[in-house]
Amino acid sequence: MFNQWRKHCSALAIISLALAIHATGDETTKQLADRAATVARLTKTIESYSIFMDGDHEHPLELLNKPVLHYSDTISPVTDGLVFAWMKAGRPEAVMALHPGTQGRTWIEFKSLSLSPLTAERQGRVEWTPRSAGVDFRPLENAAAPEATEGKRLTQMRSMLRPFTASVQDNVNGSQPLRLLPQPLVRYAQPERGVLDGALFAFVLSTNPELLLVVEAQTMDDKQQWMYSIARFTGRQTELRFGDQQIWTTADLPSTKDPKGSFFQLRALIDD
Repeated sequence: MFNQWRKHCSALAIISLALAIHATGDETTKQLADRAATVARLTKTIESYSIFMDGDHEHPLELLNKPVLHYSDTISPVTDGLVFAWMKAGRPEAVMALHPGTQGRTWIEFKSLSLSPLTAERQGRVEWTPRSAGVDFRPLENAAAPEATEGKRLTQMRSMLRPFTASVQDNVNGSQPLRLLPQPLVRYAQPERGVLDGALFAFVLSTNPELLLVVEAQTMDDKQQWMYSIARFTGRQTELRFGDQQIWTTADLPSTKDPKGSFFQLRALIDD
């Protein structure tokens, strides 16, 4: 219990520092305090969840003790949103984003990054049960073999992703280009499973993640090869291009959400 409390306080301290750094000169002490309270409530909400791989309720995924992204969006608008990653043996198997919604509700997005079915529970109630894989890897064509060191491989990943461009579209704002964050949200390796290096990158609007790319240096037939998988992280119509070629698109998410989908949105009234 003490370790959980210490991790929680550590995460809140980091977030509070981030709020102070990103504060504008127009924000009052009360506004900053309100934002810190919002972040604390969101963190408490995420910690109330457990996510399991199918058939393994005794060993839940491990929640990283601090958010992998603190985001905002001037269009939605969102002032303070958080993204958390859920890990298994060092690899992210799921991510969740959450921010305050309207009418006192919290907007929560779940995304599987796993090859296995998952189950997310909160206070004993099942809320998300993706049955299909959340990733579908394909080769990064014409990519050179992975470099020998972590630093060089990160430079290599950034270079390989440079030709990718993404956008979202809705009826109100039309088409809006997304920006690729140069720093991955998560960096990992699973050598025992043939993953020399891996990273989770985000395409963002403002800093709100709308599309994710999972990039891995995988060992296949005794050769290391760069692979990637596209991961939807928005309900809006999304497009991904490589150079001049459209390589992926998805329509608006239906108003009736599917809790068995690999991506799921939930607008929930969370009790304090």
